Amino acid sequence: MLVARWREKTREALEGSLLWGWVLRPEALEASLHLSLVSLPFLPPEILLPISLLPLLFLAARWVAGHRVRATRTPLDIPVAAYFALAILATVTSVDPRGSLRDLAIYTCAFALFLVITELRDPRVTRRLIFTLLLAATVVALYGIYQYFVVPPTRNWYDPKTNPELRVRVYSTFGNPNILAEYLGLVAPFGLARVMSARRGTAVAWAGVTAAIFACLLLTYSRGGWIGAAVALTVFMVLEEPRAAWLLAAGALAGYLVAPPAVVDRLLSMVSLKDTSNAHRLGVWLASLAMLKELWPTGVGLGHRAFMRVYAEFRLRGRVAWHSHNLFLEQALELGVLGLAAFLWIVFTFYTTASRFLRGQGGRGSPAAPSRHVVMAGVASLTGALFQGLVENVLYMAPITLTFWIVVALTVSQTMAATDGGQPGDRPGGKALRPGEAHGCTG
Repeated sequence: MLVARWREKTREALEGSLLWGWVLRPEALEASLHLSLVSLPFLPPEILLPISLLPLLFLAARWVAGHRVRATRTPLDIPVAAYFALAILATVTSVDPRGSLRDLAIYTCAFALFLVITELRDPRVTRRLIFTLLLAATVVALYGIYQYFVVPPTRNWYDPKTNPELRVRVYSTFGNPNILAEYLGLVAPFGLARVMSARRGTAVAWAGVTAAIFACLLLTYSRGGWIGAAVALTVFMVLEEPRAAWLLAAGALAGYLVAPPAVVDRLLSMVSLKDTSNAHRLGVWLASLAMLKELWPTGVGLGHRAFMRVYAEFRLRGRVAWHSHNLFLEQALELGVLGLAAFLWIVFTFYTTASRFLRGQGGRGSPAAPSRHVVMAGVASLTGALFQGLVENVLYMAPITLTFWIVVALTVSQTMAATDGGQPGDRPGGKALRPGEAHGCTG
């Protein structure tokens, strides 16, 4: 009753605003999502995070105006809510609460985007958002490729002793090649989805876009990024055609045989403890495991500042680290064992939801093929990120954390749109309800 009365009073107060009618347009809500996706690789967190909250504000305005809100949402809602609650708790109980607020702000924006995208649940909107995501990634990739040819040789981010042929690692707009690889690895599978779903003429263009993204990812010389991309590509192709596994294996072997020395050295350095990066990670993992042994019930608190404050007491001599270089270990260290369990709950529910969808949809050439390819891309993207997470904390920088949860939201939204048949009465691309026509509202 109080919520309904507050909503009515707020609506009456805002109806006189010149912007109110524009804010309620479905196109405005979708435009705010496109703005968020375009901003991801280009803007600093101080600007990116407020922009990423705009879609939630537009959705809230539509709710105030009386537009319908779904009472039944997605299978991920409960695990995501549990995870977010634990993130809040980890901020409150953190050894550095002020520092943890930085990461809580990132997660708040990420879950806001998740909520809005899964609320829309429109395949047409999903495909348009993927187009924007790929457009931004293409600009990033082309700039990275250009950078490879113009940046002077540098020994940053690699050990010249184990990689003597390596000249430069590109970083494009991200300032760090590993972070660039994380971003491109999350987006690249959706390029494959567009190639598979497009008509013959446009498929060539999408193949060029996807090739540019993978080429830039290769030039990052990020070993974790290469692992993630290889896993993502394998998952996507096997979901499309199970017999493709043999073709991929043969292609990988042929690629290794003809690869330039810099690539071969980088691949071989993955298993060498003489590589300073590998030795550093091993030392960080040992210290992090010692931390976890003592702090597993509650963790140290959300974010890198809490981690660094406690890590200083456990670190091996000279090994300074901002995080544990392992996604799963970092989840347990920051949020405690319950936080890790909640994260794994999200991952498990994501895969079961996508699996049910893929088993129930037609194959190539069916009307559901575009939606099927989007879900395949989402599964491949998340799987690649999780494998890269074995050697890197991929949920560290704001753009990557936001992109990770956007991928989850786009995938789940696609599966739910097919499940409930969509409800076009209150979403972009459909006919918007007028306040007086609203029904079935939930507080």
